[in-house]
Amino acid sequence: MTHLFSETLFLLKKYSIKPRRSLGQHFIVNENVVERMINYADVNCNDVVLEIGAGLGTLTSRLAKHAKKVYAVEVDPKLCEVLHDRFSTINNIEVICEDVLEMNFPSDLNKIISNLPYSIATPVTFKILDSSFQLAILTYQLDVAKRLAANPGTRDYGRLTVAVYYKVDVHFLEKVSKNAFYPRPKVDSAIVLLKPKQKPFNVIDEKYFLDTVRDLFSYRNKVLKKALTLLLSKRNLKKEISKEIIEVVEREKINLQKRVYTLSPAEFAKIANILYSKTVEEPHDPC
Repeated sequence: MTHLFSETLFLLKKYSIKPRRSLGQHFIVNENVVERMINYADVNCNDVVLEIGAGLGTLTSRLAKHAKKVYAVEVDPKLCEVLHDRFSTINNIEVICEDVLEMNFPSDLNKIISNLPYSIATPVTFKILDSSFQLAILTYQLDVAKRLAANPGTRDYGRLTVAVYYKVDVHFLEKVSKNAFYPRPKVDSAIVLLKPKQKPFNVIDEKYFLDTVRDLFSYRNKVLKKALTLLLSKRNLKKEISKEIIEVVEREKINLQKRVYTLSPAEFAKIANILYSKTVEEPHDPC
């Protein structure tokens, strides 16, 4: 039994905490994995770090030895009690007891380093993508990590992939055994680096683009022409306007017989720009 594993069991017993799988609570008990996460991020005395799902404070305490400041976010009140007890006298740790999906990220952070709670990995990734940061070192379930950089036409490819491709470069750093966590999850994990990049293509309106990707993926297995017809009908556009839009998409050399899940991120962007131009910049009366 390692020191970190013993420490984890001690804290859980001391505070009468039973890990909640519904909140994705699996505590890191491998010291080497923790140290590698910090090394991957090259944490130094100028860094302000956001940690999401601080748990018992295992990563928090080690980050604080290197960083200028650590924001430790935790939603579980019992775990917040542990964090306050452990770190109330450490000046460069600020414990934030809130739901990360409901809060505003601190404006001065530059790095995000977290063992993400499994239960919110996807929505919190979208929130991270919408924030300002220099780099993020994040531990995901292995299947979610695969979705971040999947190729069009594969099972793992989806709206998360497209959003990530548009915003950041993704580097798969290492696979992490499920034995590195307590309680042991059912699947292995992976450490991933996200780094903001120059946008690979132009979109007229970023939110509209991402919303269109989401809506089209609700028809994931349909051919594009059918998916667009259904989507435009759902948006209450007249048939003649929908037909015009589909014709414009075809003129842009986007194959209408392709399945939605085989479209490239750039093709999603072209489609979103066409829809925006035809339905927002040149609105039509749906009645």
